[in-house]
Amino acid sequence: MKTIIKQFWIIIITIIIIPLMTVCDERYSEDIGGNYDYDAFYDSYLLFTLIDGPAYSVRSSTGNSYSHLWIPDIYKGLPVTTIESFGFYKAVIANNLTIPNSVTSIGDSAFAYCHDLWGVIIPNSVTLIHGRMFYLSSLLDITIPDSVTSIGYSAFEGCGRLRSIKIPNSVTSIGNSVFRNWTSSQTIHIPFASLAEANLGWGSDWAYNNAIIKNNAGIQVRPRNNPADLLQPIIRQLFEKADIIP
Repeated sequence: MKTIIKQFWIIIITIIIIPLMTVCDERYSEDIGGNYDYDAFYDSYLLFTLIDGPAYSVRSSTGNSYSHLWIPDIYKGLPVTTIESFGFYKAVIANNLTIPNSVTSIGDSAFAYCHDLWGVIIPNSVTLIHGRMFYLSSLLDITIPDSVTSIGYSAFEGCGRLRSIKIPNSVTSIGNSVFRNWTSSQTIHIPFASLAEANLGWGSDWAYNNAIIKNNAGIQVRPRNNPADLLQPIIRQLFEKADIIP
């Protein structure tokens, strides 16, 4: 009788318990707030989450380091379209970052405080660089495609190792403090003929501090000791309000 009972439990464990343990190890549902409402999968120190589409979003598992971060375009047969907000916050990425063309959305602060980050090429599937995306990261080089139309607040604030950045003609909106704390050893290439035009197009709060600014012809337009350059956008706005075109 004991032998029969023992065999019975062995069968139960084999058929039910072991498969259940395997599923729980690979697949579980959770979010940051502790609510269980979507499927997530761990794979090579990345966490993929099933989202509407259907598609997957991706983020790092906490505290991971990468010798090279390669994000796949397809996971479990579905496209990877989203890098989550704070997805790689404080991650150590000791080389280049490869973002596939399948990615259309990169969330706020996705790569903020990233250490040892060398280069990033943003794919032309992305139209918006969200706020604080590379905030205080050690980014060395970045390529922004013509598909990007807007750059969010503080996106490159405090990126002290980034020597140069080129803003494409497609960018029509820039948030506050995008280049705050940039120094005189850093250069911003703007898609305008002058700093005054840039301030008219983007507003004057994009904060470039001591950075060198070059226009669309590659000519340095800042720093310049000409007060008229600073007054020009203000004067033009006054004329526009009075319906006078200077």
